[in-house]
Amino acid sequence: MQFIFLLCVKKDSQEDLQEMYEMLGEIIDNSTMVKRLIQARNYKEFVGILQ
Repeated sequence: MQFIFLLCVKKDSQEDLQEMYEMLGEIIDNSTMVKRLIQARNYKEFVGILQ
């Protein structure tokens, strides 16, 4: 395992999480992006790849 994504959602949250789940699914399905995220050296680089 090389990539772990942790998610914290408040209990009984009323927020619509569907958009976030779809985004995570797209990331997981994109092996190139996953490789780039794994190779990111810092937070700024990691966030830049996600954008």
